[in-house]
Amino acid sequence: RVNCKDVSYPCLQLCVANPQGVVVAKRSGRRRCLWVELQLPGRGCWRIYAVAFDGLAKSFSIRAYTKRGSAGLVHVPGASLTEVLTVPATPGPQQSTPRL
Repeated sequence: RVNCKDVSYPCLQLCVANPQGVVVAKRSGRRRCLWVELQLPGRGCWRIYAVAFDGLAKSFSIRAYTKRGSAGLVHVPGASLTEVLTVPATPGPQQSTPRL
């Protein structure tokens, strides 16, 4: 009997930045699903980046779930990874600690 399930995945990175531009979560790996759980303190525009560094991901999706709130996802044409690479990777003073 042959197992036809594809278990090879591209190398993906998920990065989340808060409204101040501080990266609060990064996950990477060769898995089917990358996820992070955060407690968001109120309003603001949080940025989520999904990148395939090895160039092998043809398509992928991003989902956001909320508890007692709402969220919207918007594709931003021309967004650049340099936005993430140029911001500090430590939480700022007004930032809550992410629950990972």
